Amino acid sequence: MKNFSEMTNEEVVDYFVKRRQDGIPSRDLINSLNKLDFTPEQQRLVLDCLKKEDKKIKKQKEAEALVSKRNSSIMRIVGGIVLFLLSIILFGETLKAGRIAILNIIMFGAALFLFLTGIVGLISWIRKK
Repeated sequence: MKNFSEMTNEEVVDYFVKRRQDGIPSRDLINSLNKLDFTPEQQRLVLDCLKKEDKKIKKQKEAEALVSKRNSSIMRIVGGIVLFLLSIILFGETLKAGRIAILNIIMFGAALFLFLTGIVGLISWIRKK
């Protein structure tokens, strides 16, 4: 590897951007940039590219969060439906026995809660999309 003094501006920028993509925080890279002997022009170029890279990483994380929110909302809806079906089956069995169990009411409430939170999550996902 070349010394920093032997690198061109493009090589310096590429080096710091690759280090940022490897997961090193921008603040650490900026601190090392200040400690090393770079011209103000090189520092400005590197800082501009690091800002662009940070924006790109932030957009990627937001997109991943939206996909995660959509998936979790769908899973809540499916879980609510399955729990509702199970509670209907249990309710039918307890009616045959001539009793109503408190567990049925709790299961209906949990199913309704899961279903509604899933619907709210999907609505907020659609709005942010």
